[in-house]
Amino acid sequence: RSDTSRKGYSMRKTMLAIARDGMTRVRRMAREAPLNFENKLHLLEAEWIFTTAILGGSSGSNTKKNNNTDNVDDRCRNEELILDYYNKSIQSAETHQFLNEEALACERAGMFCVETGRVEMAGPYMKRACQVYLQWGAKSKVRQIERLYGNVIGFEGRMKKKRIA
Repeated sequence: RSDTSRKGYSMRKTMLAIARDGMTRVRRMAREAPLNFENKLHLLEAEWIFTTAILGGSSGSNTKKNNNTDNVDDRCRNEELILDYYNKSIQSAETHQFLNEEALACERAGMFCVETGRVEMAGPYMKRACQVYLQWGAKSKVRQIERLYGNVIGFEGRMKKKRIA
């Protein structure tokens, strides 16, 4: 490996260790105060699996598997698990009335769908994110989502036409 490659690998390992430590703390807080931390833990679990299993962020991602079918099956199982965690986060945030966290979980689920080629599934998540962000009063965030994902999810320019004050 080159020096640059080793530094990048080392940095990735360090960042994953920090994230793992943070998840451990959130997991403990979720046990102690589930109403406040359950949705956050589910969101972090989805992001962790996405980062380590799908994007190959874990240190074990360099190992080669012999069977390509196993890789595809594992990836599909991981993607379903990730969506399940996003949905649990969305439901928990909605139940406990954390509008900003519900919107964030919807947005991240939509982004995950886009990034993994499930574009048709992204629309409902992004539309709900926009609805909840608007309830929360985050109009600029809605404009950002529409600018970045409008062409993919089919509501480009809605905010411009409606002119929200």
